[in-house]
Amino acid sequence: QHFPLSFWEGLARMALADCVESLSRQRPQLLAVDDIDSSATWEEICLESRRIAPHFLTEEHEPEIVGILASRSVKWLVVTLAVNRVGRPFVWMGGGELPHNKRQLEVLRNFEILKLLRPGLIVQQDDVSSDLVPRDPDHPDHAPRIVLFSELTVT
Repeated sequence: QHFPLSFWEGLARMALADCVESLSRQRPQLLAVDDIDSSATWEEICLESRRIAPHFLTEEHEPEIVGILASRSVKWLVVTLAVNRVGRPFVWMGGGELPHNKRQLEVLRNFEILKLLRPGLIVQQDDVSSDLVPRDPDHPDHAPRIVLFSELTVT
């Protein structure tokens, strides 16, 4: 489908969740994401992200950062939008997409994210290798909570 330049310029000034909402209203049945395991339209992405967004609501004055530890997929986009929808800051972490001989780079990047940004919550794709889940041996008392995608019932 062709979208005019004015459409894209308007999206550039919107939050991510608002952009997807706009796409959902204009082209609800247009394929948004197609990964190895599943696919979803813009409408499906919006509905699912709205459904799980309450999991990320917080009453804290300073909302904690949410780490999203997953490979790029339909579920990854749904979780990203849900977190964005409630205004929580987030960071994407390496979920095992690099070739095996580069795995150590993802491990190091995830550790540095943990050390520098201190996410209070990590939402983890169920099948992410345990070596990619960052742990800080110097601060074991500051370990983030881990919530698996399946606990959110992301479809």
